[in-house]
Amino acid sequence: MTKEELYDLKLKILRENKLQNIKDYFPKMTAYEYLYDCNKDRLDCFALNYLGRKITFKEFFEKIDNAAKAYAEMGIKSGDVVSMCMLTTPEALISFYALNKIGALVHLINIANSKEDIVKHLKNTDSKTFITLDIFYSNEMKNAMDKAHVTKVVVSSLSDSLPNVLNGDKLKFAIIELVKKKGNAVKLDDRCIGWDELQKTGSNSNLIVNSNYIPNQSVTIAYTSGSTGEAKAVVATNEAMNSMPVQMGMTDQTFAPNDSIFNTLPTWIYYSLVNNIHDPLCMGVSVDIDPLFDSKKIDKRLKQFKFNHWNTIPAYVED
Repeated sequence: MTKEELYDLKLKILRENKLQNIKDYFPKMTAYEYLYDCNKDRLDCFALNYLGRKITFKEFFEKIDNAAKAYAEMGIKSGDVVSMCMLTTPEALISFYALNKIGALVHLINIANSKEDIVKHLKNTDSKTFITLDIFYSNEMKNAMDKAHVTKVVVSSLSDSLPNVLNGDKLKFAIIELVKKKGNAVKLDDRCIGWDELQKTGSNSNLIVNSNYIPNQSVTIAYTSGSTGEAKAVVATNEAMNSMPVQMGMTDQTFAPNDSIFNTLPTWIYYSLVNNIHDPLCMGVSVDIDPLFDSKKIDKRLKQFKFNHWNTIPAYVED
């Protein structure tokens, strides 16, 4: 549905005074399908800008398809739970939409959780596959995977999608990864599959993975902060995710195709995944990504990205 069609729909609903029936207008498809449907005629436009590495919707969907085939080759199927502990990188978003296309449930875990809590969350969801960044995969995390009986670990790097040219961000990430090598367990764990290997598996696969929409199927789990006690699991469906861009399109006339939005929040925050990623992408807005945001460098990022929008939280802008 185009932006113009959404505005026409808004006027129609207002005229007919049928706001109570708004659910009738929500897309009956997976989050992946809706994302594709919104952008299938603008594949040459940019979906992501990862610190200077611009990814078109065409490339984005190709990588999603490869990842979906690779995850299917690993045995993941509709209804399975796959846990993900990622900062916002292209690999995190590709994995989310690839798993959504399969019909798997993506279980979002905060890296700040204790290893004991991570084990508990994995066991409670019977999650056998874990997706994470190499800088997070310490010996302690490996032990947590052992205790939770995880069988596959997909590991990507902060630098996997960075531009080929050497710049300050690439140097910074290289230093972080070098420091994190001490105590890193990726090469010690046969369960670990690198991102390049995953994409290669998908590109060489003959599987055909069709999007699998099931009405009211749970597709993501995240957790509350636990400020009132123990953190609680919050479940979302495809309908819930897709309702957001539809409602945004009907009520917010500030988003326009080819705008860009700056995202600094990790994927384990629903606000980031839905409002900063899925919403704008479905409305033709490019997402500028900075996974290790430094509020003191906001001027640099504004000059670099020239973004039109920035949704964030106070803790991320305090000096």
